[in-house]
Amino acid sequence: MNSPSFPLYRLTEEAINLVLWNMELIEQIVFATLSQKSRKYVSSLKLSSEKTELRVERSFDFNITCHDHILRFEFVKYGEDLSRHFRRLKIVVPNVINFHITNTTTNGTKTHGWRNWSLDIRYFVGLCLHVLHRDNSIDELVVNYQIFAVESLQQAVEGLDIDKLLIGKATPRRHMKNVIKCIKPMKWLQLDHNPFTIRNDVCLSEVLIQNLNRLVISHSPHFSLDDLLLLNASNVVINNTKLKEEEFNKFLKHWIAGSNPRLEYLAIGVKNRAINMEVLWKGIRYWQEPESIGYKIRRKDGADAIVQTGSYKFIMIVS
Repeated sequence: MNSPSFPLYRLTEEAINLVLWNMELIEQIVFATLSQKSRKYVSSLKLSSEKTELRVERSFDFNITCHDHILRFEFVKYGEDLSRHFRRLKIVVPNVINFHITNTTTNGTKTHGWRNWSLDIRYFVGLCLHVLHRDNSIDELVVNYQIFAVESLQQAVEGLDIDKLLIGKATPRRHMKNVIKCIKPMKWLQLDHNPFTIRNDVCLSEVLIQNLNRLVISHSPHFSLDDLLLLNASNVVINNTKLKEEEFNKFLKHWIAGSNPRLEYLAIGVKNRAINMEVLWKGIRYWQEPESIGYKIRRKDGADAIVQTGSYKFIMIVS
């Protein structure tokens, strides 16, 4: 027996829009996958979202935060032996897309499964972004494991603008460096574990010269003065370094002469020791204003900065 059908496209445009408006977001997105015509109708609804996020951990997920709901699309690939291919599971066209819909008000969750034979991850993510009017932009990409091959991740985000890339500490160093080489975030890069284990690492240099709004790198014992001078991000946090007062002193002198022009905020963690102030300020003109925390210095173009030091830290704020 055939399932009953509804002649939707025989209705007026106004009636079609009314039908679509009475669907849930997940139903609107699935409807948009049917054809170019259905995609056009859903796009005309002017849907929007607060956040879009791609997470590659123990599962490969695409999350949409929209009003009082969070939609999680879980891409599942069958027929792979994880015990044999633990480090290189490839997933381009998933066998199943699981839909997890969470109501953030009630915390209730509904789950649906959809057998998939043709839609690859990149197409599905792009379709969602299109109907949400996101201009091929992902707010956040989180990588925190190594089940999936880097090639799969690269194909899933090809042509997309990634605002923020966060690589978690559960990701092995080699895999982390491969992700960094393949994917360039537009605004923000955060590494919860440092994959750069030698001084003057070329891959690190390529990261430091990017025009990022924020850069965070944890546990950086090999971070050097040369690395400091390469920094091109505006807001930078580097943790657990072994930088010495002499290197900070040279950095400040270079900044006064005009280096690191984009820098607005710099926080450096110094491992297991306080900073010697006499060595830090040798040969540098600085002063302290009333009720000011820290010391002021001035760049040759007239820009001021406040330098603060404390237990195991060096902070510089450009005003």
